[in-house]
Amino acid sequence: MINNILKKIEKANEVQKVELEKHEVELANINQLVQEINKAEKSLTQFNSLYEKVNALKPQIVKLGDEIVSAQNKMNTMAGTFEKQFAELGLKFSDSTEFKRVSNFMSVSRMVGDMTRYIKQV
Repeated sequence: MINNILKKIEKANEVQKVELEKHEVELANINQLVQEINKAEKSLTQFNSLYEKVNALKPQIVKLGDEIVSAQNKMNTMAGTFEKQFAELGLKFSDSTEFKRVSNFMSVSRMVGDMTRYIKQV
């Protein structure tokens, strides 16, 4: 009989131990969650701060981007005219220093145009 009582006490202790371990695991998981929340909230605060700065610069970026695209269009037209004029003289506009500068600018300005269109949508 005493053995039965001792076994019941031992069994009750095991149940309490298992429940205690379960709670410790749950607390550990909650602590990890709290750490992730803290980290995410800090990142969100930094993101919002940076976004406000970008948003404040947006009108200037769009204006300059539009100016660059406009210059690209003008240069493209002018390059076509020069190409014809050079050809009439038996020369190649593509051999000139100006052509190389215009070509380089065209490559960069296409990217600027894409970026400007994207920023306008944001």
